[in-house]
Amino acid sequence: MTDDSGRALAVAEREILAALLELPIRHGWRLRAEAERLRVRAVCGCGCPTVYFTDGPVGGTELVAEAEVAGTDGDVVLLFASASGVDSLEYVWLGDLPPTGWPPASSLINLRVR
Repeated sequence: MTDDSGRALAVAEREILAALLELPIRHGWRLRAEAERLRVRAVCGCGCPTVYFTDGPVGGTELVAEAEVAGTDGDVVLLFASASGVDSLEYVWLGDLPPTGWPPASSLINLRVR
């Protein structure tokens, strides 16, 4: 993980987060309210688009929502949160090289609560 303290979410990050937060997630109202003021605190060091909204590990973090990315070989986008709030938006891919950016939110399929 590399430090990227306090930057605003990119348009693609905000749109994907909004799509996942539309799901009936437990405490979703609180997470949606928090999303309005989220800042990216760190990015993954491998080059993928994964972003972290906390300054470090948070206890009790769990997978709350996921979606598949259409047109890929099974790539998924994962949303993690804890009692403290939204933790991270992660991109998991199956190819050799990590994707360099987020897919359009319109390409998310099979969105589901975990």
